Amino acid sequence: MQKLLLSFILTLCCCAANAQIFYSLEICRQAYEKRMYETILPSLLHIKNEAENGGKFDAQEYFSASDLLCRIYTDYYKNPEFSARIMEDVYQTLAMKTDSSHTSPIHFAAYRLSEIYRQIYRYDMSLKYLVTANFPYICPKKN
Repeated sequence: MQKLLLSFILTLCCCAANAQIFYSLEICRQAYEKRMYETILPSLLHIKNEAENGGKFDAQEYFSASDLLCRIYTDYYKNPEFSARIMEDVYQTLAMKTDSSHTSPIHFAAYRLSEIYRQIYRYDMSLKYLVTANFPYICPKKN
């Protein structure tokens, strides 16, 4: 019996050692400001995957996590082409999963795509998404 209990405890410890800890979006934002990119990368991917494949879909959280992910790939890993692919997927997912009450993340995703495409000198795509972003919606006029 003791041998079985010891085996169970060792198995449990091994599983716990291999378990991944995922941070909340707020902690990821704070870590991003401290340039702890590699620490939060698995958490951002987890948030993005959960939103795409899970039951609960929070459009703003999904966009925010994906935006941080794109910023890391663009600025830290110097791979804006990969960021563009990620944000294209995000834009398509937001278009499919949101209704008119969640238009803000779609507009911000389009604007972010416009920025990314501008960085890689794809001005045709940048202009396409800038028009789609509905810029007055993002930056309303002040009276």
